[in-house]
Amino acid sequence: MSPGNSETTRRANWRLYRVYVVVIIAIALIRGGVLVAFRDDLKNDPDAYAALAEGLATSGTYGLLPSDDEVSLGQTVETPLVVRPTAYRPPLYPLVLSLLTKHDFSTQSKQYPLGRSVLIRSAVGLLHWVLGLMTCVLVIDIAHRITNNQIVGCLCGLLVAVDPILIRQSTLVMTETLATYLAIATWSWWLRVQSTKTKYTVL
Repeated sequence: MSPGNSETTRRANWRLYRVYVVVIIAIALIRGGVLVAFRDDLKNDPDAYAALAEGLATSGTYGLLPSDDEVSLGQTVETPLVVRPTAYRPPLYPLVLSLLTKHDFSTQSKQYPLGRSVLIRSAVGLLHWVLGLMTCVLVIDIAHRITNNQIVGCLCGLLVAVDPILIRQSTLVMTETLATYLAIATWSWWLRVQSTKTKYTVL
């Protein structure tokens, strides 16, 4: 390769690198801005995933802790309410959330004389932001591998970043953000494995 062609290639790669950086920063700002704007929604627990995580972190049992109403009905530490084990919800997401809890001594009561673990909602938001960003980056890589076009890859990543369903679910304590990341990560891994097999077959 002549020096002129080498310099042209280097400049093209540098321009492409800057496009990637700008796109990834834009994705990070979009997802981060949405999470900040709707941060109060993370306080809700529509499917009891937060409750399951807190129960697991507090008791070591995958289940639900007694509610405040149950505790107020005369239950005391002398007659403890057993954590109610459940298999109603898939365990992976609550297991991950249980790592984002802290022990809160302000929750001390007759039922919890030493307090109990509570979910750090801001940590959930940060987790969802990281997972959403990584999902979009993997989509860029997948689209690039399939089409061999970097611009198409960037456009696909941006489309995933602004997907209204994914954006909405990222602001809730729900499984979709983690599930989407795992699905896209598996797809990306599979493409890499196939690419490696093809390379060795050609050799």
